[in-house]
Amino acid sequence: MTDSFDFISPEQLLGGLPARRASLLLFAIESRTAGLAAREHQVAEPYLRAQAAAEQERDLLAAMAEGRDLAQAVSIQDLERYASHWAALVPEDPGVRAAILQSIGQKYAFTRQDVARLRSALGADGPAVQAAYVRLYGAPLESIYLQQESIASRLRWGWTRLSARLEALPPFWLAFFLNMTGAAGLLALPIALAGVSIGMALALTLFVGLLNLFTTVALAEATARSGISRFGLGFLGQLAQEYLGAQASLLVTAFLALNSFLILIIFFLGFSSTLEGASRLPAELWMVVLLGVTLYFLSRRSLNATVASTLLIVFLNIFVLLVIPLLALPYFQPANLAASLGRASQPFTLASMGLVYGILTGTFLPHFLVATYGPVVLKRDPSGRSWILGSAASLAFFILVACSWLVVMNGVLPPEVLASAQGTVLTPLAEVVGPAVNLLGSIMVIFSLGLATIQVALGMYYLVDERLPRGGRSWVSRLDGNRRFLLAISPLAVIFLLAEWFSITGSSSFAGLLGVAGTLALPFLVGVLPVGLLAATRRKGDFVPAVAPRWLGHPLLLGVVYLWFVGVILAHGLLIWQDWLPRLFAVVSGLAILGVTFNIWRQKLLARRAVFELRHDESLGGGSSLTLTTAGQALPAAVRLDYTGDQQLLQTAGAEISSYARLNSLVFELPVDDVRQVKIWAHHITPEGRSQGLPVRVKVCLGQQSQEHSLGPEGGVLITGIPASPCPFEISLG
Repeated sequence: MTDSFDFISPEQLLGGLPARRASLLLFAIESRTAGLAAREHQVAEPYLRAQAAAEQERDLLAAMAEGRDLAQAVSIQDLERYASHWAALVPEDPGVRAAILQSIGQKYAFTRQDVARLRSALGADGPAVQAAYVRLYGAPLESIYLQQESIASRLRWGWTRLSARLEALPPFWLAFFLNMTGAAGLLALPIALAGVSIGMALALTLFVGLLNLFTTVALAEATARSGISRFGLGFLGQLAQEYLGAQASLLVTAFLALNSFLILIIFFLGFSSTLEGASRLPAELWMVVLLGVTLYFLSRRSLNATVASTLLIVFLNIFVLLVIPLLALPYFQPANLAASLGRASQPFTLASMGLVYGILTGTFLPHFLVATYGPVVLKRDPSGRSWILGSAASLAFFILVACSWLVVMNGVLPPEVLASAQGTVLTPLAEVVGPAVNLLGSIMVIFSLGLATIQVALGMYYLVDERLPRGGRSWVSRLDGNRRFLLAISPLAVIFLLAEWFSITGSSSFAGLLGVAGTLALPFLVGVLPVGLLAATRRKGDFVPAVAPRWLGHPLLLGVVYLWFVGVILAHGLLIWQDWLPRLFAVVSGLAILGVTFNIWRQKLLARRAVFELRHDESLGGGSSLTLTTAGQALPAAVRLDYTGDQQLLQTAGAEISSYARLNSLVFELPVDDVRQVKIWAHHITPEGRSQGLPVRVKVCLGQQSQEHSLGPEGGVLITGIPASPCPFEISLG
């Protein structure tokens, strides 16, 4: 893959007339802007897999390599937003700057007030550029600006300014809002807990909520320690591959596929049943509408979401989640709550847990968001403090919201009404409170369940498409693009038909299916996996976060949490569920987790590792640096930097590299002798924020012998074992 979208330097573009130079420079500016915009969309879409992101990048690179017009990929709003990122491409020559402004004025429409950053980057307000423009074009520079713009244009600029403000939130609040879990579980929670007293319901909610809070913090710390998450190089499967091995990664893929399959059925049912109550149109028709919208975005291979649009949806969901209970409070009946309290005398059986635990687990579910949004927040606060604390505060807030919902819903609706509900709690609530609940509920399911459906469907599509053969003699590899697309979305067709059948026959409820999904797949994804990743990254992570309480990673605590989640799966398969198919899935899942865990222990995949990172960062505000993390800690080591005509000796765990262009090689030794594995990671951060491998040679001295390894731009990573004796490593650039 090419180095970055910055494949034309200012020096290479300085030949020729100003108009010619301006044309080439504008193309370079648009190329970098397109890369930055594409990068933003990728980090804002949960479930977007690494291969899908790479394919989108290749498409954009191909368009640039062929010299295609990038106007479809870049808007004037993008040029203004990322002006500080491409400003370094622009030479000081006033004539060239004037010619670039002329080209932009011919290609895009904007007023002077709209483009303050662009004007600053090109020096448009300076007398030299203005005089050069008059000399070249015989008109004042003001002629490139519109005096008045359309309503549509004003709306686009308004959204651009709002997006900039939203994304300028402090890192803590970005983590807080981006990791805010959805409302799907909350819509089913009062129904699932209708069979127990309100006291027991609150106790169970707090217990499962706090348990998931622990695993959320564990996963947030693991992602803060991982270069894969920090630079958006992969999702949960890639994390498991790096730290827990190939079998764990395969298990993650299997559980993600199972969870996506069940969740999509649930979302179809929840979306359609809520809109049926609001519109009186049949739920089956709303499923067709949701299917059509989902297929549209699947055909585009992207939801085209941004961090700003995600934040707006989160704000809207929080507003609805808080307003609905407030609307219901006037209808609160203490007698209903007393009736719920009276259920305390009824026996609490294992069978009643079959539905309850799965829904509770599915209610407190920010883990997939934590696995997605690390690059957004960690770029702003590399220490990881805001990321970890914001993720914890987000789920803690949602636990309080869930407890409030339980109290209000149990006070407004009689227990027998909750127990008999088949869809979400909004349907019976609207019959008591009025149509306002239906309206707010419709907004919430459209912007929560509806968008989540598209996101999960995109993830399932990429999961299937990545595993379809490419090349070879199989019939699949010979399919054209349209037939391959239809084959990749075939699981969605099965999901849609099952959801329609469940809706027509009434053979399964939203809450019931959510309970099954929350018990089969989620205990591994939100419990076992975060615990394993925390244990692994504390021994061989790439970075050291500022917040890492020692007790959080205590082996006894991690072991108890691990056994709890595995035990939940096995208990449902052996004791709680009665139907043979889910029982079989649960037992097989539990045994598979135990088997993979044993293999991780047998292969010593949690062994301590030292990580030496060489980073050449060309993103805005970046710089070249080196860091050494040993067994999850920043331990100083002896490092020698060989520059052209100079040499620097350091005793450090991290340092800035003063002149990367003059650096020829680095030599370091590990600071401790009980580490038997080392990871050398040499990478380049492009102006768009992508991590690409650096071409370097690594020499490992083994006593009187040595080994040499060449790293390339595809990865830039070497993981190797080392002997017990002191072992110097030499990294040669070029």
